[in-house]
Amino acid sequence: MPFFIIGIMVLSIFGVMIGGISQGEDAVKYNGIYFRADGGSYLFDVDGVQYRIMNGPTEVEGFYEDLDPSFISDLRSNERVYFDISDVSSSQVISNLYSNLARVRPISLACNEENKQEDKCLDKPIKSCGDDFLLGFEVSEEKVISYEDKCLIVQGSSGYLGGISDVMIMTYAGVFDD
Repeated sequence: MPFFIIGIMVLSIFGVMIGGISQGEDAVKYNGIYFRADGGSYLFDVDGVQYRIMNGPTEVEGFYEDLDPSFISDLRSNERVYFDISDVSSSQVISNLYSNLARVRPISLACNEENKQEDKCLDKPIKSCGDDFLLGFEVSEEKVISYEDKCLIVQGSSGYLGGISDVMIMTYAGVFDD
């Protein structure tokens, strides 16, 4: 019996070394990277870093064109990024971005000037467009995205904000690189 168990363990290790971990039926290959469905979100690995996004890659790939190429370049720089947490309606998007990107680049949470007296902002730095690399998200009926002076402002439905945040994570990880 012990030899049987040892044999199974050795064969499993050998199988992983030869074929890699099985991606399963719920995996989607996109631009050479496997995305695996996991509890309503998708996981993918790039260079040993695991990322979690809210939508599948094909669902949000069109949002890539909404991002200014200079933003993409600036996002990949080593400069600290501040996420404006002033708008409570965008907290899921900020959480998604922060949990994925704070492990691989310098990121801090901040508030804007008009919300500095709110409880959630009392211990956060106050940042404004033009001074720092700032990202702000706001749930709105109108879809607007602008990038000027290292300040990205995104407005739109919660689905649009989630899609943009997923594209930002995939862009940072190099999913869209040629």
